Amino acid sequence: MSDEDILKRLKRMGIPVDREIFLRDLQTFMHSDRVAQLWLEQSGSPSVREEAMFPTLAAKELSRRWAPDVLSFDKLEDMVERLSDYGSPQQDEERLALLRTVWDRLKTHFILPLGIRAWDNLYARFPTFIDFAWVLDEYSLTLRNASVALEVEQRKALLEERIALCREQQELFTDIEPDQLLNLRIEIGESYGLMGDFAQSDLTFENITADLPDAVWAYIQWGDLYRKSDRAKAASIYSLGLERCQGNPDNLFDLKELENRMAGLAQL
Repeated sequence: MSDEDILKRLKRMGIPVDREIFLRDLQTFMHSDRVAQLWLEQSGSPSVREEAMFPTLAAKELSRRWAPDVLSFDKLEDMVERLSDYGSPQQDEERLALLRTVWDRLKTHFILPLGIRAWDNLYARFPTFIDFAWVLDEYSLTLRNASVALEVEQRKALLEERIALCREQQELFTDIEPDQLLNLRIEIGESYGLMGDFAQSDLTFENITADLPDAVWAYIQWGDLYRKSDRAKAASIYSLGLERCQGNPDNLFDLKELENRMAGLAQL
């Protein structure tokens, strides 16, 4: 539909749209759905109930046409949905480029200016089907997976980027859940190990396990770094985890995984 056709149909529904006001509202509400909701609230036309989806679709389309440079939240959602276009390992470079852009835009346009300190804060402001915590997990995982195919010296840049990503989240999300914070710390420790800096990796995991002695996955990830190069050290780390993590019923499933890791050393 042309702009004129969209505007005419909205007008028939009792929703006269002024371009200047639309742009102002889009910048204020930061989501085309919010603008459409405002239209619905202001319209008294009975036809709105019969065509309830059209104002939402129209606001989204007008946002794309009239405000291509205004980053509304729904445009950020569209960017995330494009990740499915880059699903194979051969497309890691393209996937990383898109993930970097999503994180930069999310941080610059929403997290920092709105003072977002936890994912729940973001979702309360912008209800969405997108799990942005998963998006950043995917960013971190893609950096890791892309790096392990490279030589140690070449993988360093990607792993340093991963460490920076984790630390940035620690600084920004001061109210995130403890398990999310733990995962960030584990990813930092793993990244140091994968780049060959085992001294810093060991220090990171020692600090984690000193703070959280029964964090099973810290021992798993730490020991995994030594499975091929130093089985004796891997065994000592797994054993330490098995010793410290007994007695917590919440750890039963993870302890089984740790036991499997220990048993698997004999088969290497």
